[in-house]
Amino acid sequence: MELVKVGVPVQELKWSRWFRCGKYVIEKVSRTDWPDVEYIRPVPESGHIFYDFADLGRKRGSRKAEKTYIVQWLLNLDTSKNDEILDFVNHFGLLGLLQHYYGEIAAVTLEGNTPLHFAHKPGGFLLINAQQVADLYLISLEDFLDNERRQKAFASEPLIVFKKEVEEFQKVGELVHRIYKAAFGSYWPLRGWFSASGMKEFAETADNEKLLAEARKRLSESINRKIQYMRWMFAPGDGGGWSEHTGFDSLISMVYYLLAKDVESSFWFGRCERCNDFFLSSVGSQRHCTRQCEDAARKARKRKTVKAVQKAIV
Repeated sequence: MELVKVGVPVQELKWSRWFRCGKYVIEKVSRTDWPDVEYIRPVPESGHIFYDFADLGRKRGSRKAEKTYIVQWLLNLDTSKNDEILDFVNHFGLLGLLQHYYGEIAAVTLEGNTPLHFAHKPGGFLLINAQQVADLYLISLEDFLDNERRQKAFASEPLIVFKKEVEEFQKVGELVHRIYKAAFGSYWPLRGWFSASGMKEFAETADNEKLLAEARKRLSESINRKIQYMRWMFAPGDGGGWSEHTGFDSLISMVYYLLAKDVESSFWFGRCERCNDFFLSSVGSQRHCTRQCEDAARKARKRKTVKAVQKAIV
């Protein structure tokens, strides 16, 4: 990824660049209300970087996405391994859950002696205790209440919340994969998904057309619910051309947006027959995520054939 140097001014379009710390660690933080909570924490001494959201899609390619493409990386992230989580975060930064969950602080009201704030959300407002939220993300109340400072604050994210958000994204990716399987005539994975989601009767009685239509509807709802505060700007470009700039409130919103663009472009969301990793490809016949897995699978098939022949001879 091409990173923008510290000090480059943020573009006019809000949230068109993403702020991240130079390094993150996972450590426990003892609190009176919530003791020994594991956090993904920034290391302020490591500096900070702004990079353009447009950089996130450059690893996608026209035929096959690289393993470091953020959508594919997040789909395959093993949330049980902290070293893999740190690898991802040190590359891209945190998911931006503070901004994603709570939006901009729009107004203040008082209820008894407890100050309550309205956090603006798409379609309405969320009434919160700002001090508790600031404490949860380990930043000062002043940073949280100032929408500009909050974007650049060295906030932390509770590890359990980070994992939950990633696993939710992976479930959406699994639904995409099953929809693509249905497009090739295999509807049983979709029926299994609906059955596991508490819709056993629908899974058993719906015809294939209705099954696929409902799955597509649920996929669009899941993605739209996660893409918040999207900003779009159309402007003159270099050489007499035109350009567009897209901004988001959080990294996780941007990832869902890229996922939507991948689905729209009819990329094949496959799962490797050897390691079960997700891969994105324009080739529907692809069965493995990398050449290494393909070679290993071919060698395994060859060994199996040789053993079968030897057994037949004996």
